[in-house]
Amino acid sequence: MVLGISIDAEGEKVVRPFVREKGATFPILLDKDMKVARSYEFFAPPTLVLIDGKGRIAGKAVGGRDLSRPEWDQLISALKVK
Repeated sequence: MVLGISIDAEGEKVVRPFVREKGATFPILLDKDMKVARSYEFFAPPTLVLIDGKGRIAGKAVGGRDLSRPEWDQLISALKVK
């Protein structure tokens, strides 16, 4: 599952137009108080955090990523098996 997490302090009024503009097709969590961000130790957007089935961090990448590249499919498939 892909879940976007916004840490924008202005919340939905700025996040909703951004999501619409980018065409995101996955749910977006509003994390204005940064509880989720602190839990998974990410503070600089964009940050990709891969979480395994037990809720543990399996990988993290800071900065934009091209998720259409084959290595991401391989990594995500490997996480599904565990």
